[in-house]
Amino acid sequence: MNPAFFQQFDHLIQLIPHHPQASGPLATLIEDYLKHYGIHFVEAGCASTYQIWQSHIGPYRIVEQRWQPQQDKGKTLIVLHGYFDHSGLFGKLIRWGLEQGYQVHCFDLPGHGLSSGEAGAIGHFDQYSHILATIINREGYQDYEIIGQSTGCAVALNCLFNCERQASKEQGDNEGERLQHWPAKMTLLAPLVRVRYWPLLRWLYYLLRPFVGHIRRSFSPSSHDVAFNDFLKEDDPLQTKTVPLCWIGAMDLWAKKIKKVPPVDKEIESVIIQGNQDSTVDWRYNHQVIRQRLPQTQIH
Repeated sequence: MNPAFFQQFDHLIQLIPHHPQASGPLATLIEDYLKHYGIHFVEAGCASTYQIWQSHIGPYRIVEQRWQPQQDKGKTLIVLHGYFDHSGLFGKLIRWGLEQGYQVHCFDLPGHGLSSGEAGAIGHFDQYSHILATIINREGYQDYEIIGQSTGCAVALNCLFNCERQASKEQGDNEGERLQHWPAKMTLLAPLVRVRYWPLLRWLYYLLRPFVGHIRRSFSPSSHDVAFNDFLKEDDPLQTKTVPLCWIGAMDLWAKKIKKVPPVDKEIESVIIQGNQDSTVDWRYNHQVIRQRLPQTQIH
Protein backbone atom coordinates (compact mmCIF):
# COMPACT_ATOMS: atom_id res chain seq x y z
CA MET A 1 0.00 0.00 0.00
CA ASN A 2 1.28 3.46 -0.88
CA PRO A 3 2.04 5.77 2.06
CA ALA A 4 -0.41 8.53 2.92
CA PHE A 5 1.69 11.31 1.36
CA PHE A 6 1.53 9.59 -2.04
CA GLN A 7 -2.15 8.71 -1.80
CA GLN A 8 -2.79 12.46 -1.38
CA PHE A 9 0.10 13.69 -3.50
CA ASP A 10 -1.63 16.77 -4.91
CA HIS A 11 -2.65 17.82 -1.42
CA LEU A 12 0.92 17.28 -0.19
CA ILE A 13 2.24 19.63 -2.88
CA GLN A 14 -0.33 22.26 -1.87
CA LEU A 15 0.94 22.05 1.71
CA ILE A 16 4.55 22.78 0.73
CA PRO A 17 5.18 26.55 1.13
CA HIS A 18 6.55 28.67 -1.69
CA HIS A 19 9.29 30.20 0.44
CA PRO A 20 11.52 28.84 3.21
CA GLN A 21 9.81 29.28 6.53
CA ALA A 22 10.99 29.09 10.12
CA SER A 23 10.93 25.53 11.37
CA GLY A 24 7.74 24.70 13.20
CA PRO A 25 4.99 22.09 13.28
CA LEU A 26 4.84 20.18 10.01
CA ALA A 27 1.72 19.10 8.18
CA THR A 28 0.83 15.44 8.71
CA LEU A 29 1.51 14.51 5.07
CA ILE A 30 4.98 16.11 5.18
CA GLU A 31 5.68 14.18 8.38
CA ASP A 32 4.54 11.00 6.61
CA TYR A 33 6.91 11.72 3.70
CA LEU A 34 9.87 12.32 6.03
CA LYS A 35 9.21 9.20 8.08
CA HIS A 36 8.65 6.98 5.04
CA TYR A 37 12.14 7.78 3.75
CA GLY A 38 13.80 8.00 7.16
CA ILE A 39 14.86 11.63 6.79
CA HIS A 40 13.02 13.20 9.73
CA PHE A 41 16.31 14.36 11.22
CA VAL A 42 14.89 16.94 13.62
CA GLU A 43 12.87 14.19 15.30
CA ALA A 44 15.96 11.93 15.21
CA GLY A 45 18.03 14.62 16.92
CA CYS A 46 20.53 15.06 14.05
CA ALA A 47 19.23 18.46 12.91
CA SER A 48 18.18 21.56 14.77
CA THR A 49 15.77 22.85 12.11
CA TYR A 50 14.20 21.68 8.83
CA GLN A 51 12.68 23.58 5.93
CA ILE A 52 10.83 22.39 2.84
CA TRP A 53 9.59 24.70 0.10
CA GLN A 54 8.87 24.84 -3.63
CA SER A 55 10.31 27.37 -6.04
CA HIS A 56 9.56 28.05 -9.69
CA ILE A 57 12.67 27.94 -11.87
CA GLY A 58 12.01 28.12 -15.60
CA PRO A 59 9.02 25.93 -16.43
CA TYR A 60 9.47 23.73 -13.36
CA ARG A 61 8.23 23.63 -9.78
CA ILE A 62 11.26 22.50 -7.79
CA VAL A 63 10.88 21.14 -4.26
CA GLU A 64 13.85 21.98 -2.03
CA GLN A 65 14.75 20.83 1.49
CA ARG A 66 17.29 22.10 3.98
CA TRP A 67 18.47 20.84 7.36
CA GLN A 68 20.54 22.78 9.91
CA PRO A 69 23.00 20.73 12.00
CA GLN A 70 23.04 20.72 15.77
CA GLN A 71 26.54 22.21 15.66
CA ASP A 72 26.80 24.47 12.62
CA LYS A 73 30.30 24.98 11.20
CA GLY A 74 29.14 27.59 8.70
CA LYS A 75 29.45 25.41 5.60
CA THR A 76 26.83 24.09 3.21
CA LEU A 77 26.65 20.68 1.57
CA ILE A 78 24.54 20.42 -1.59
CA VAL A 79 23.43 16.87 -2.40
CA LEU A 80 22.51 16.09 -6.03
CA HIS A 81 20.67 12.84 -6.63
CA GLY A 82 20.96 10.58 -9.65
CA TYR A 83 18.56 9.50 -12.38
CA PHE A 84 15.34 7.86 -11.10
CA ASP A 85 16.27 9.01 -7.58
CA HIS A 86 15.18 11.87 -5.33
CA SER A 87 16.21 13.56 -2.09
CA GLY A 88 14.35 11.08 0.09
CA LEU A 89 16.75 8.28 -0.84
CA PHE A 90 19.87 10.05 0.43
CA GLY A 91 19.19 9.86 4.15
CA LYS A 92 22.56 8.29 5.03
CA LEU A 93 24.44 11.00 3.16
CA ILE A 94 22.30 13.79 4.62
CA ARG A 95 22.84 12.42 8.13
CA TRP A 96 26.60 12.22 7.54
CA GLY A 97 26.65 15.86 6.41
CA LEU A 98 24.72 16.99 9.48
CA GLU A 99 27.05 15.05 11.77
CA GLN A 100 30.01 16.83 10.13
CA GLY A 101 28.42 20.21 10.92
CA TYR A 102 27.21 21.04 7.39
CA GLN A 103 23.96 22.72 6.56
CA VAL A 104 22.53 20.26 3.99
CA HIS A 105 20.51 21.49 1.01
CA CYS A 106 18.78 19.08 -1.40
CA PHE A 107 16.34 19.47 -4.25
CA ASP A 108 14.55 17.11 -6.60
CA LEU A 109 15.47 17.43 -10.26
CA PRO A 110 12.63 18.02 -12.76
CA GLY A 111 10.65 14.84 -13.35
CA HIS A 112 11.89 13.34 -10.07
CA GLY A 113 10.57 13.05 -6.54
CA LEU A 114 8.28 15.90 -5.51
CA SER A 115 9.27 18.30 -8.32
CA SER A 116 7.18 18.86 -11.45
CA GLY A 117 7.89 17.67 -14.97
CA GLU A 118 7.26 14.52 -16.97
CA ALA A 119 8.66 11.57 -15.03
CA GLY A 120 12.34 11.06 -15.89
CA ALA A 121 12.24 13.40 -18.89
CA ILE A 122 14.55 16.28 -19.84
CA GLY A 123 15.56 17.85 -23.13
CA HIS A 124 19.11 18.86 -22.21
CA PHE A 125 21.30 18.55 -19.11
CA ASP A 126 21.74 22.34 -19.27
CA GLN A 127 18.20 22.56 -17.87
CA TYR A 128 19.31 20.64 -14.77
CA SER A 129 22.45 22.77 -14.40
CA HIS A 130 20.52 26.02 -14.78
CA ILE A 131 18.39 25.03 -11.78
CA LEU A 132 21.47 24.19 -9.69
CA ALA A 133 23.19 27.49 -10.52
CA THR A 134 19.99 29.46 -9.87
CA ILE A 135 19.60 27.92 -6.41
CA ILE A 136 23.25 28.45 -5.41
CA ASN A 137 23.26 32.05 -6.63
CA ARG A 138 19.88 32.82 -5.05
CA GLU A 139 21.04 31.54 -1.66
CA GLY A 140 24.37 33.38 -1.95
CA TYR A 141 26.35 30.27 -1.08
CA GLN A 142 30.10 30.87 -1.09
CA ASP A 143 31.63 28.33 1.30
CA TYR A 144 29.93 25.21 0.02
CA GLU A 145 30.64 21.72 -1.27
CA ILE A 146 28.74 19.48 -3.68
CA ILE A 147 28.22 15.74 -3.49
CA GLY A 148 26.59 14.30 -6.59
CA GLN A 149 25.63 10.78 -7.58
CA SER A 150 25.66 9.63 -11.23
CA THR A 151 23.49 12.13 -13.13
CA GLY A 152 23.88 14.54 -10.21
CA CYS A 153 27.63 14.56 -10.96
CA ALA A 154 26.93 15.44 -14.58
CA VAL A 155 24.75 18.34 -13.39
CA ALA A 156 27.55 19.71 -11.19
CA LEU A 157 30.28 19.22 -13.79
CA ASN A 158 28.16 20.86 -16.47
CA CYS A 159 27.74 23.91 -14.20
CA LEU A 160 31.52 24.27 -13.93
CA PHE A 161 32.09 23.79 -17.64
CA ASN A 162 29.42 26.34 -18.50
CA CYS A 163 31.25 28.87 -16.31
CA GLU A 164 34.53 28.12 -18.06
CA ARG A 165 32.95 28.68 -21.46
CA GLN A 166 31.31 31.97 -20.48
CA ALA A 167 34.08 34.09 -21.97
CA SER A 168 33.86 32.27 -25.31
CA LYS A 169 30.24 31.23 -25.50
CA GLU A 170 29.40 29.29 -28.61
CA GLN A 171 26.67 30.64 -30.80
CA GLY A 172 23.40 28.88 -30.18
CA ASP A 173 24.25 27.73 -26.64
CA ASN A 174 21.44 28.02 -24.11
CA GLU A 175 23.18 27.11 -20.91
CA GLY A 176 21.27 29.42 -18.58
CA GLU A 177 22.51 30.91 -15.33
CA ARG A 178 26.13 30.46 -14.28
CA LEU A 179 27.62 30.03 -10.83
CA GLN A 180 28.74 33.21 -9.10
CA HIS A 181 30.96 31.23 -6.71
CA TRP A 182 32.58 27.87 -7.38
CA PRO A 183 32.29 25.06 -4.83
CA ALA A 184 35.25 24.44 -2.56
CA LYS A 185 35.03 20.72 -3.28
CA MET A 186 33.11 18.26 -5.43
CA THR A 187 32.67 14.62 -4.51
CA LEU A 188 31.47 12.57 -7.48
CA LEU A 189 29.83 9.24 -6.70
CA ALA A 190 29.86 6.98 -9.78
CA PRO A 191 29.78 10.01 -12.13
CA LEU A 192 27.89 9.79 -15.41
CA VAL A 193 29.35 10.67 -18.78
CA ARG A 194 27.74 7.74 -20.55
CA VAL A 195 26.15 4.47 -19.47
CA ARG A 196 27.62 1.02 -19.92
CA TYR A 197 27.32 -0.52 -23.41
CA TRP A 198 26.65 2.98 -24.73
CA PRO A 199 27.81 2.41 -28.36
CA LEU A 200 25.17 -0.32 -28.74
CA LEU A 201 22.50 1.52 -26.77
CA ARG A 202 23.11 4.69 -28.75
CA TRP A 203 22.49 2.79 -31.99
CA LEU A 204 19.27 1.35 -30.54
CA TYR A 205 18.21 4.82 -29.36
CA TYR A 206 18.43 6.32 -32.86
CA LEU A 207 16.69 3.27 -34.27
CA LEU A 208 13.74 3.44 -31.83
CA ARG A 209 13.38 7.20 -31.51
CA PRO A 210 11.04 7.70 -34.50
CA PHE A 211 8.64 5.03 -33.22
CA VAL A 212 8.47 5.07 -29.41
CA GLY A 213 8.68 7.70 -26.70
CA HIS A 214 9.49 5.48 -23.72
CA ILE A 215 11.06 2.13 -22.92
CA ARG A 216 10.37 -0.01 -19.88
CA ARG A 217 12.74 0.39 -16.98
CA SER A 218 14.39 -2.66 -15.43
CA PHE A 219 15.07 -2.61 -11.68
CA SER A 220 18.51 -4.17 -11.72
CA PRO A 221 20.36 -4.18 -8.36
CA SER A 222 22.27 -0.95 -7.88
CA SER A 223 23.72 -1.76 -4.48
CA HIS A 224 24.92 -4.66 -2.34
CA ASP A 225 22.32 -3.45 0.16
CA VAL A 226 19.53 -5.91 -0.65
CA ALA A 227 17.01 -4.14 1.58
CA PHE A 228 17.63 -0.87 -0.28
CA ASN A 229 17.16 -2.54 -3.67
CA ASP A 230 13.90 -4.09 -2.46
CA PHE A 231 12.72 -0.72 -1.14
CA LEU A 232 13.29 0.92 -4.52
CA LYS A 233 11.36 -1.76 -6.36
CA GLU A 234 8.52 -2.39 -3.92
CA ASP A 235 8.11 0.50 -1.47
CA ASP A 236 9.17 3.73 -3.18
CA PRO A 237 6.11 5.20 -4.93
CA LEU A 238 8.22 8.02 -6.43
CA GLN A 239 10.07 5.62 -8.74
CA THR A 240 9.18 5.84 -12.43
CA LYS A 241 8.60 2.63 -14.38
CA THR A 242 9.77 3.86 -17.81
CA VAL A 243 12.68 5.71 -19.40
CA PRO A 244 11.74 8.55 -21.77
CA LEU A 245 13.89 8.42 -24.89
CA CYS A 246 14.35 12.18 -24.68
CA TRP A 247 16.48 11.65 -21.54
CA ILE A 248 18.72 9.23 -23.45
CA GLY A 249 19.08 11.89 -26.13
CA ALA A 250 20.00 14.46 -23.47
CA MET A 251 22.68 12.11 -22.13
CA ASP A 252 24.04 11.72 -25.67
CA LEU A 253 24.32 15.51 -25.96
CA TRP A 254 26.08 15.65 -22.57
CA ALA A 255 28.57 12.94 -23.59
CA LYS A 256 29.37 14.89 -26.76
CA LYS A 257 29.63 18.21 -24.94
CA ILE A 258 32.07 17.10 -22.24
CA LYS A 259 34.49 15.75 -24.84
CA LYS A 260 34.77 19.27 -26.31
CA VAL A 261 35.54 20.92 -22.96
CA PRO A 262 39.20 21.90 -22.44
CA PRO A 263 40.89 21.33 -19.05
CA VAL A 264 39.40 23.59 -16.39
CA ASP A 265 41.72 26.53 -15.74
CA LYS A 266 40.86 26.85 -12.06
CA GLU A 267 41.84 24.82 -9.04
CA ILE A 268 39.01 22.89 -7.43
CA GLU A 269 39.26 19.86 -5.18
CA SER A 270 37.47 16.97 -6.84
CA VAL A 271 37.19 13.36 -5.79
CA ILE A 272 35.60 10.38 -7.55
CA ILE A 273 34.30 7.48 -5.46
CA GLN A 274 33.47 4.50 -7.64
CA GLY A 275 32.27 0.97 -7.03
CA ASN A 276 34.21 -1.40 -9.28
CA GLN A 277 31.22 -3.69 -9.75
CA ASP A 278 29.06 -0.87 -11.10
CA SER A 279 27.15 -2.19 -14.11
CA THR A 280 25.20 1.01 -14.80
CA VAL A 281 27.77 3.58 -15.92
CA ASP A 282 30.77 3.06 -18.22
CA TRP A 283 33.01 4.06 -15.32
CA ARG A 284 36.45 3.39 -16.81
CA TYR A 285 35.63 5.58 -19.81
CA ASN A 286 33.90 8.19 -17.63
CA HIS A 287 36.88 8.56 -15.28
CA GLN A 288 39.25 9.06 -18.18
CA VAL A 289 37.08 11.80 -19.72
CA ILE A 290 36.61 13.62 -16.40
CA ARG A 291 40.30 13.55 -15.50
CA GLN A 292 41.15 15.08 -18.86
CA ARG A 293 38.97 18.06 -17.88
CA LEU A 294 39.81 18.06 -14.14
CA PRO A 295 43.37 16.66 -14.06
CA GLN A 296 43.71 16.98 -10.29
CA THR A 297 40.79 14.64 -9.62
CA GLN A 298 41.49 11.86 -7.13
CA ILE A 299 39.87 8.48 -7.70
CA HIS A 300 38.99 5.98 -4.98
